[in-house]
Amino acid sequence: MFYAHNLHVFTNFDGDINVSPFIHSVLPMLRYQSIPIKGFWILLALITPLLSLSQPFTITGSVSDELTRKPVRGANIRIYGTSRGTSTGSDGSFTLGPDALPVTLAISCVGYENTFIDLLEKPGKSLRFFIKPVSYDLQEVEISPSDYRFIFRNQNYSVLDYELSNGLLFLLVTRGIGREAEMVVLNLSGDTLATTPLPELPPLKICRDFLSNIHYYSARGTTYQCNADTDNETVDFLYPVPFDSLEKYIRPFLFRIGDRVYFQQKILNNFGTRIGYGSRNSGQVFFKDFINTRKITELRDDRAFYYQWNNAYQTIRAGSLPQKSDDGLPEDPAFDFSSSRAEEGSYGSFESAAHWIEFYNMRYPFIRINDDTLVFIDFSNNTMELMNRDGRILKKNNISFHQDDPELAEKTADDKGASVSSGWRWGNLILQDDSTRALYTFYQKTGMVKLCRLDYRTGTLTAETMIPFPFPEKFRICNNMAYYLCKPAGIGETRRLIRSRLN
Repeated sequence: MFYAHNLHVFTNFDGDINVSPFIHSVLPMLRYQSIPIKGFWILLALITPLLSLSQPFTITGSVSDELTRKPVRGANIRIYGTSRGTSTGSDGSFTLGPDALPVTLAISCVGYENTFIDLLEKPGKSLRFFIKPVSYDLQEVEISPSDYRFIFRNQNYSVLDYELSNGLLFLLVTRGIGREAEMVVLNLSGDTLATTPLPELPPLKICRDFLSNIHYYSARGTTYQCNADTDNETVDFLYPVPFDSLEKYIRPFLFRIGDRVYFQQKILNNFGTRIGYGSRNSGQVFFKDFINTRKITELRDDRAFYYQWNNAYQTIRAGSLPQKSDDGLPEDPAFDFSSSRAEEGSYGSFESAAHWIEFYNMRYPFIRINDDTLVFIDFSNNTMELMNRDGRILKKNNISFHQDDPELAEKTADDKGASVSSGWRWGNLILQDDSTRALYTFYQKTGMVKLCRLDYRTGTLTAETMIPFPFPEKFRICNNMAYYLCKPAGIGETRRLIRSRLN
C-alpha cells in the first residue's frame, strides 16, 4: 500500500513546482484504493511534465541590436496571440510572466525587423535576444529608434484624446468602450500630477480655447471647463454648457495681444474669411476680407458637370444650369447643391458632404508669431503675408510647399533645408510650437509622417523630422518636442501618447 503521507518525499521534485493541487486530487484515491508502487511512479512520471508546463513562472531577459550588440530600449515583447506583453527598459531588459508553456514571444521595435521566438521549456537562466535593424524605403529620411519617448503607456487604459496647455498635458484615458474613463494631468516629462473621474459619460474629446483653457466634451452634448489643482491632485470641472454654445462663442477667437482679442469668421459658406480684432477702446475692427474665387470657380464647374452628366435631358428641360456671373461669385448664397431637381435628388446629402471635404476643404491660417508680427497664408494664390498687429502688410512671400507637383515643391527648399520628395503628400495643416512660436507643417507617405519646419520670413522649409510610428494622430508641439497619439505595433489596441524631439 502507498499512502498519501508518503507523498512528501516528492513534493519538492522541482523546487519551482507546486504539486499540492495534484496531491488533493489523488488523495481520496490513495486512501481507499491500492496502487502498485511501480504503477504509481509511472503515473507520476507522466503527470510531472504536465505540471511543470501548467504552472506560472517568470521569464527574464534582454533585447540587443544584432549589429552593434547594444541594448535596445522600448522594444515590445508580447506573448503571441494574446494582448499580454511588456517593453524593455533603458538597459534592454524585460520581465514577462506567461501562464504556461509552450509560448511564442513576438518582439517588435521601430527600426527593427519583427522577431518570433518559440519557448518550449522553462529557461534556466536569463535570456538574451538579438533583433535585426531594418532600413525603411523613405528616400533621404532616416529613422532613429531612440528619438522618441512614451509619455503615457498603460496596458489597461487607452488615450482617447489629449491637449497641451501652460506646460501641462491633459489626457482623456478610457478602458473598455468608454465605460471607464478618467482625466489625467501630467507634466511635460510624463509625471502624473492629478487624476479624477469624469463628470459625465461617455467621453468624446477635449479641446483648448484661445485663452489656453481646457474643455471636456461628453458624448451627451455637454462641455465642462477643466481646472487642474495639482496641489490636491485633482481636476475640477466648471461651467457646464451645451456643446453648440461653446463652439459658437469660442471657436472664432484665435489669440490675444494686449487688450485686443483677434478673431476669424467664415463668410460665403467658408469660401472666404474675415479677420479682425475687438477691444474696449476700439470696439470691433475688421482689417482683412479674403474670398477664394478659385474655389468658387471650381464649385461652379463641378455643379455644371453634375447637372449635365447625370441627367442632361431633365437639366435642359428644367433650365437649371447655373449661370456664370462677372463678379466671380455664384448666384446662390447658400451653395447648397445636395439635391437638385434635375437629378431628382440623386446627388444625396452624404455625397455632398464627401464632396465638400475632398474638394472644398479650405483653410485660411492666421497666426500670431509675436506681438508685432502676424502671418496670413493664402493657399489659393500661393502667398504668405506678414502683417503688423493692425493688419498692414509688411511683406509678401511666394510659397509652394503645399503643392503636390514635385518640381514646384522642391523650389520651396533652401540649399541647407528640407525638400518635398516625390510621393510625399502635404497634410493640409499648419502647426505652431507653443513655446518658441515656430511654424511647422507635415507630409504623409504610406502611413509615415514627417514634420517640416517652416520659416515664416521666407516661406521655405528649413528642417525635417521623421515620426518613428506609422499613422500618428493629433500633433501638438512645445519646446521643440512633438506630441502625438498612435497605436504602436505589437502592444494591443490601446493608443499611447508619444513625444519625439524635432530637428
